[in-house]
Amino acid sequence: PAAFARTTRARPARSTQPTRTAETPARGTSAHLRAGPVAGGATGRGDQPAVKAPLSSAAFFPLEQLQAQPYPEGVDAATREVYLSAQDFQTAFGMTKQKFEGTQKWKRDDLKRKLKLF
Repeated sequence: PAAFARTTRARPARSTQPTRTAETPARGTSAHLRAGPVAGGATGRGDQPAVKAPLSSAAFFPLEQLQAQPYPEGVDAATREVYLSAQDFQTAFGMTKQKFEGTQKWKRDDLKRKLKLF
């Protein structure tokens, strides 16, 4: 019977969309989030320096002033260590500002706690 005859269908044409490359991440992946720096130079991974330089050399204060409240005017309480001169910083922390910046955050916080700067 002709009703049960197998009919062949034409295969659909190949897709005209480009194949996936390294530049086009697979669907459902978060590769676009790992793409690197975004506008403004931020990487989105918290890569900010631990020690930011004060605006001028006149913005340095002795450790005792930074430990006592009220803090000097214009001092950010969360980053008081940046207002120490290089010599005072070396004496208090036992390392340079650059080495301090390279240590892990929990270590920096622990050192700041010991010096009553946290």
